[in-house]
Amino acid sequence: MTDLLDPPEDLIMDYEVFEELFAADWNRVFVAARHPDPRVRRFAAPYAWRDDLRLLLSDPDPRVAVAAAVAVAERERLMEPADLPQHHCHAFWWVLQRRLSSALAEQVVASDDLNAVRSVAVNATTPPHLIQILSQHPHTKIRARDRRPGGPDR
Repeated sequence: MTDLLDPPEDLIMDYEVFEELFAADWNRVFVAARHPDPRVRRFAAPYAWRDDLRLLLSDPDPRVAVAAAVAVAERERLMEPADLPQHHCHAFWWVLQRRLSSALAEQVVASDDLNAVRSVAVNATTPPHLIQILSQHPHTKIRARDRRPGGPDR
């Protein structure tokens, strides 16, 4: 990991390569969050989850702790309509799995995009009034919302 952060002088570092390490195996975030080099820990912060993120929030390197705090703030931020990409892509689905503002949830529920509506139907942050509307949706897959283990029963 440090080799990626210290590329030869004739090579410009492409952080996408580093991100691909995580995408190939998310367990690598666990390793990166505990890496002895604070640059690696700082890079891991936006990708870290739960225990790893708590660990990074109390990191002795203040830059790592700040990066972890920024990651926490971003994860807690409500997704608004402007956050949703216009086309289906990884970012589109990522937004629909996060905390949704009422405005975004209402926008998606009012759309004809059944896959997106289904994502909103199973999102624990979808407002109750929209869950009521979705319970009357004409499509069975929307009405039958998946129940996630450990999730709230709405």
